Amino acid sequence: MNANKRNSLMFWTLWLLSISLLIYVVSKIDFLLTPIRAILTSLFMPLLISGFLFYLLDPLVRLLEKIKIKRTIGIVIVMFLLFGLMIFFVLKGIPILVDQASALISGIPDLVKEMEQYAGKLAEEPWMSGIDFETALNSLGEWMRTTGNGMLESAAKGLGGFISKVTGTAFLLITIPFILFYLLYDGWRFPDLAASFVPSSYRPNVKELLKRVNQTISGYISGKGTASLIVGILIYIGYIIIKLPSAILL
Repeated sequence: MNANKRNSLMFWTLWLLSISLLIYVVSKIDFLLTPIRAILTSLFMPLLISGFLFYLLDPLVRLLEKIKIKRTIGIVIVMFLLFGLMIFFVLKGIPILVDQASALISGIPDLVKEMEQYAGKLAEEPWMSGIDFETALNSLGEWMRTTGNGMLESAAKGLGGFISKVTGTAFLLITIPFILFYLLYDGWRFPDLAASFVPSSYRPNVKELLKRVNQTISGYISGKGTASLIVGILIYIGYIIIKLPSAILL
């Protein structure tokens, strides 16, 4: 019994000493870790975006597999559709959004005038005589003008930051397709690969756990993406029906 306690105490002592030694060594080789940290930081965003797209697109790839399309061909088809939609949005969608945002901001003074006219008519009602509409509208108009000017100034100042991030955007556009392709091609093997690093007695449980986690995340992201797309389309159709300006922006 005493021998077991001594062995256990020695084990934990050696374990703590090893951890302390490892931390000390790592603190002394920071010059080596700095570039590694920079590389990992640069890869974090591409991995995050690729992981999100993987869970969003993998059900579609599996659907193509069910109709006898090879997985590689299905992945290429899905990725062409994805990047085709992205290019279409950049070429067609962004200019429309910019125009609608400009129209929305430039229409603020007219909106304020209409509100002033409406409030003037409302103020003539006897039951509204105790409210100082003029002061309230002046404050509201000033706030809206200040907000609009602030948005324009932020857009102008953000142009320099946008230009400085072109390199980072180019890096994302180059790395994400490659990472996404390999995730779609071999991502289903991850549970087996991760389970191979644990003792054999735990492998079945680890595999089952990882598969369930993978199914849950995939179902959540694809479900949220589908629901968001449907809601966005329905809201846009509703705005078009009631002829609301800046429908796409809103």
